[in-house]
Amino acid sequence: MTQQEEINDNEKLHRSTYDPREGHELPTHGDYARTLTIASHQGVLSTIDREDGTPYGSIVELLPLEDGDFVFFISGMAAHTKNIRKDPRVSLLIAEGFGQGYALALSRATFLGEAKRVEDGLALYREKYIEVHPESAFYIDFPDFAFYRLHVNRVRYIGGFGRMSWVPGEEYHTSYPDPLWKHANGIITHMNEDHKHNMISYVKAFEKVEDDITDIEMNVVDRFGFEMRAVVGGKGRTIRMSFSEEVRDAGQVRKELVALAQKAREILGETT
Repeated sequence: MTQQEEINDNEKLHRSTYDPREGHELPTHGDYARTLTIASHQGVLSTIDREDGTPYGSIVELLPLEDGDFVFFISGMAAHTKNIRKDPRVSLLIAEGFGQGYALALSRATFLGEAKRVEDGLALYREKYIEVHPESAFYIDFPDFAFYRLHVNRVRYIGGFGRMSWVPGEEYHTSYPDPLWKHANGIITHMNEDHKHNMISYVKAFEKVEDDITDIEMNVVDRFGFEMRAVVGGKGRTIRMSFSEEVRDAGQVRKELVALAQKAREILGETT
């Protein structure tokens, strides 16, 4: 039994209220972690202090790689670099919307592995790193800086309340980012700013809710569906709904949400 299979009871909290396919399909925790990886360019790097072994945390800028590993460009004079030279074991924390909102309700992942200085492919990393971090062009050729690559051996993924697991390295590296990752924030912002009334209709129609909904917001959207956080009758609830088919782009998401709003209005007996 894999660790992903072991967390099915936790995932029941996130099963869809409305699921036209009745498949309750969800991205794996490896997929969620890979999505965080490709969308993140900063993180907190923890190394082992070379003097007394105390964990030492520092902020680093990242170049996420297609296989799930990371490259960072650090100075030889920095404490974390000196620590890595003595002991390459590190962890890297990446958090969704770090410093915004209620942090414990947001997705985050800790990537554990070993960091080693890059000796090959420097020209390719240099070009890609400047593309992601344009300000690095001012110091990219400083002789005391070097690229280090973090090879991820395992991941601790936490996707908010009731969603967490250890993801083995092999499972993580064979997972892939959600195809909506570039569009998700825009979709979520648009729904929360302009379509709260539709989301309230979703909950009333498909959850059969009669209590007052005093607040609601979308906080997750992926290729299989979306999740909302609602305050119903004074209590917070997480509600997930599935799309009628797996989607790949923002246009497909819009069609799904419009169709869902129409169906909700029909159930509620509302007219357009």
